[in-house]
Amino acid sequence: AHVFRIRGEFWEIGFDGGDIQHLKDSVGLAYLARLLAEPDRSIPAVTLLATRAGIDPRVPSGSAGEELDERGRAGLQQKYTDLMEDRDEAERNNDHASLSSIDADLERLSVELSRRLGLGGKPREATDADRVRRSVTMAVRRDIERIAKRVPDLGQHLTNCVSSGQLFKYAPDREIEWVL
Repeated sequence: AHVFRIRGEFWEIGFDGGDIQHLKDSVGLAYLARLLAEPDRSIPAVTLLATRAGIDPRVPSGSAGEELDERGRAGLQQKYTDLMEDRDEAERNNDHASLSSIDADLERLSVELSRRLGLGGKPREATDADRVRRSVTMAVRRDIERIAKRVPDLGQHLTNCVSSGQLFKYAPDREIEWVL
């Protein structure tokens, strides 16, 4: 049997006739249950979030403002300047351990800046839809990882068959009848 149902504060989860496992309720499990109930159907991230939160998903959304304001940008610029000064000093002192650590910090800062800044260094706008997409994606990924620890075959199945983004979809490679 394939089981994915909530019982009180816990989800009963089983795959391919394996033992039923119990996981504490969380939003990602609720999103996954909705996807399993509607295989091969694309469901917007905002619909998953709204359904769980009891909000009308048709409420218009817009921009949440710039991803990075002037003060935030100045803070990141100062951090970059400080790291470069520390790197120069570590290089002068032949401090390879510090160089490695500083380079890792610079790489993380670079990734953060590229996430927050668009072309020409202009701040990206953080739309409500982007925030919802990120939130739902993280909840689903986190709970697939939780499932994988208890039911590895199901974790692998969900990793392979659930796609995320603005639209989420459970597209199994074979027909599966779930007890939901």
